[in-house]
Amino acid sequence: MLLHLTEKTEEPLHNQISRQLTHKIIEGDLLDGAELDSIRKLATSQRVSINTVKRAYEVLEQDGLIISESGKGFYVASLTPEQKQKNSLQRLWGSHSMLNVVEIFSNEKRRIDEELAMARQIQAGLLPKELPNNEMFSIAAYSSPSKVVGGDFYDYIPIDKNRFGIVIADACGKGIPAAMLISQIQAMIKSELNNGNDIEATLQHLNQQVVSYTPKDKFVTLFFGIYNCGTDEFEYSTAGHEYPIVTRSGGKFERLQSGGPALGIIENVSFVMGKIKLHQGDSIVFFTDGVTETMNPNKEMYGIERLCKLLVKNNCFSPDSMIEKILDDLGKFSVDENGLDDRTFLVMTVNQLSIDN
Repeated sequence: MLLHLTEKTEEPLHNQISRQLTHKIIEGDLLDGAELDSIRKLATSQRVSINTVKRAYEVLEQDGLIISESGKGFYVASLTPEQKQKNSLQRLWGSHSMLNVVEIFSNEKRRIDEELAMARQIQAGLLPKELPNNEMFSIAAYSSPSKVVGGDFYDYIPIDKNRFGIVIADACGKGIPAAMLISQIQAMIKSELNNGNDIEATLQHLNQQVVSYTPKDKFVTLFFGIYNCGTDEFEYSTAGHEYPIVTRSGGKFERLQSGGPALGIIENVSFVMGKIKLHQGDSIVFFTDGVTETMNPNKEMYGIERLCKLLVKNNCFSPDSMIEKILDDLGKFSVDENGLDDRTFLVMTVNQLSIDN
């Protein structure tokens, strides 16, 4: 029987033997009913005293992992999976000092934190490196996950010299599962556009993929629009997402409501298309529900009405300044930042109309 014993540790030799034999039993290397080496044989092969092996076997017998038959030897006991798991945990805690246990958990937490930090870097790298700010239009965005990684994302996708796409989405849930789902959605959108598909076809294909390949309790809300600088038209459709707010001069605003259900809810759905004409100074604010559902200490939601009033009041500001205004107002409204949902918003402002229009 192959064991790896060492005197270069504080763990007694009999503990090393019982721990390693426990592992072999739990992992199935030693099957139920298998006969173990006799005490003398194992002591000789491992170059330890007979008393050391005897103490190890006594521990295993007390734990119910082996049984002894007088005059015949020691045999692996028949254990249920639950009993094996229980004994495995007992041996883990029993073979380590409290200091070692703390170190084990500390190292594991450090490893998880490092992996989450890497996941956060990867997710941040999927967002646009730069957003346009030119004489025709300006775009700014903000995104903050409630955990290290989140289920929100936005994208600015150039299509040709006149057109670009705007996407904002929110996967149900938080953390790594939501982030993985949303990264797949982002990749599929770009693939659809590269294949020349329009907004409606793209949403239908995305919906089919989410329905087919994700759990039934998972879904994604998404808004997809394309702005044409040549015609100053914004064509769009929403898949169950928060309706963006269009602010216009004179204190007017409207919401972009054409679309269909969230992705992944039902198969074979259609998405209604909408189209609006934009004018110089108009802005569109895209956001996820983590903004409007922010709670104050009285458990009141920030709400769409408050957001609309804020945007109309500050419509003359640049997209960056509008984002600062939103963040400032959210901060005043919500004193306690704990337990927030993911928050994402993107602001697009038309600076100048096309010469042709």
